[in-house]
Amino acid sequence: MSSFLLMEIENIDRRWTEVDRLIDEATNSKEIDSELYDIMCRAASVMMSAHFEGFMKDIVKAILKDANSILGYENMPKSVKNTFASYYLCVDDSNKEYNKLSKLNNILDSTNVEVVSEPFILPNKNPKASVIKTISKRFGIDDFFGFIHHSKLDLVFENSRSETEEFLSEFRSKIVENIEQVPYKFAYDRYDIKKRPSSEKNTKTLFEEFLEEFLQIRHSIAHGNNMQNSVSDVRLNEIKQKLKILQLAFVVLVSKPFSSSV
Repeated sequence: MSSFLLMEIENIDRRWTEVDRLIDEATNSKEIDSELYDIMCRAASVMMSAHFEGFMKDIVKAILKDANSILGYENMPKSVKNTFASYYLCVDDSNKEYNKLSKLNNILDSTNVEVVSEPFILPNKNPKASVIKTISKRFGIDDFFGFIHHSKLDLVFENSRSETEEFLSEFRSKIVENIEQVPYKFAYDRYDIKKRPSSEKNTKTLFEEFLEEFLQIRHSIAHGNNMQNSVSDVRLNEIKQKLKILQLAFVVLVSKPFSSSV
C-alpha cells in the first residue's frame, strides 16, 4: 500500500490544474482581450496562494497519518511528541513546565493516542515565510529556509524555464522514489540541503525574498488595493515553478524527522 504522503505528492499536478487553466486563458486572450487577460492573471495570482496554503495542511496530515499507522506515539520523534503534547498544556521554556510536558509524554507513550494535525498547522494563514518556518519548527526543523539556502534549489533563480522544469521533474521523481513508507528516505546531500551556519541566519534567503514579493502581489489583489494587473502570464509561470519547488522542499524538510538519508 502506498504511503499517504506519496498519494499527496502524486496529486500535486491535479492541484495546479485550475491555475494552469487560468494562465492558459490569460495567454490566449493576451492579444485579443486585454481586460480578460488582466482578470485571468489576477485570479491566478490569488489561486496560487490558496493552493499553496491548502497543500501545506494536506502534507502535514499525510505525514502524521503515515507516522500514526507505522510508529505509534511511543516511537514518534521527540519534536513531534513535544508539539502535540504542549498543544494541550500551557507550557513555557522553564524546567517546571518542561517536566509537565515530559510526564504527559510518558503517559501518552503507553496509549494508542493518534497524533492529529491541529497542533502543527496554522489555520487560515497565507503561506508567508514565517508560517512555513513555524510549521516546520513544530516538526523539529528550526530554520526551514536555512536548509535550502545555497542548495541546488536556488538554481531556480538562475535557470531558464525549461531548465527549471527539468530540475523540478527530477527533484519530484527522487522524492517519489523514496517515500513509499515510513521511514522515508531522501538524498539530502544530492541537493545540498543542510543546515546553514548560525552566522548566516539573519540573512534573508532568495526564497524568502521571492515569497515576500509574490504575497505582496497577492495581497494587493485580494484586498482591493490595486485594481491594475501587475504580473504577466510569463511571470506567473515563473512564480508557479518556484512555488512547486518550495512545495517539494516543504515535503522533504517537514518529513525529515521521519526520514533517513540515502
